[in-house]
Amino acid sequence: MDLLTLASRHRSWLAVAQTTVAENIANATTPAFKARDVEPFETYVGSAETAVPMLSVRAGHMKADRDPPAVKVEASDDGRSVTHSGNAVVVEDQLMKAGDIKRDYSLNVSVTQAFRRMLMMGLKG
Repeated sequence: MDLLTLASRHRSWLAVAQTTVAENIANATTPAFKARDVEPFETYVGSAETAVPMLSVRAGHMKADRDPPAVKVEASDDGRSVTHSGNAVVVEDQLMKAGDIKRDYSLNVSVTQAFRRMLMMGLKG
């Protein structure tokens, strides 16, 4: 698998996840708003249409030149806390998700930078 392609797709997924969490927090007081959540990254990258293509080693190998589809965002219904206005956003849960996203993004950047350093050392010889 191409590590940089996988890291790029993970960063794209994290951006959608962060936007979704921000929208949930912004609508925490909106009547009848249901919190939304993204599909897990493992499901997104593991599906047939988003699978990271294997590298081809010969010119005759087929190559898929297509953009990955959008990340699925669906209503999250954990049924734990619905206010009298019908709002189902638990701000504390959303803040925990935001922290997880930040941690995952930092790890993604660290791995990508380490891979880049190894590549540069190999090229410099």
